[in-house]
Amino acid sequence: MCSSPTPSEDPIAQSTSTNVTEPPRWGRNTGEDSPTLDIIDATRGLGCARVVFGAIFSVANRLQRTLDVLLPELTAKQFWLLVVISLFDNPPTLSQLAQASDSSHQNVRQLLSKLTAKGFVRLDADPRDSRAVRISRTAKADQWGLDTEAQARDFMASIFSGLDSAELDDLARHLLNIHATLGRIGRAHESSPKGHS
Repeated sequence: MCSSPTPSEDPIAQSTSTNVTEPPRWGRNTGEDSPTLDIIDATRGLGCARVVFGAIFSVANRLQRTLDVLLPELTAKQFWLLVVISLFDNPPTLSQLAQASDSSHQNVRQLLSKLTAKGFVRLDADPRDSRAVRISRTAKADQWGLDTEAQARDFMASIFSGLDSAELDDLARHLLNIHATLGRIGRAHESSPKGHS
């Protein structure tokens, strides 16, 4: 599937060279003014690390775009925030939710504003800290989950249909490992002065 090309064979390395005369590899021309890039074709021959690195971005974008089309009432990001809220034993604060969802306070606040307007979440004052609010799913959100349960089950079965249980287990393990590694890298840089590692 992937290999370890030499720098002269690597199109990414070539793209940074001032001596490059060949155009980038493109997929089939659809007849539009500019050809479309076929990601699968363009990554053939790249090293596995580069393929995986690019695939993480590509899969995340495609998943978001697909769910934005399929999900009733919610966007993919709104749906995922509801999922993260449900993982807490007690209603989380904004800071807790932002940290758990790997997002900024501003982005989470914007998503919560939309979800509140749609009636999917409720914001309550924290009885122990007047400066904080606690975020809860509403009965509407729970009912939405029940109403879309069969659709969600079919979607999950469909996207993982090409993997057997052992492959799916390996994929989960590797993705969690990458997620943990990125967390360590991020924390290390956050604790260092800017511009220094």
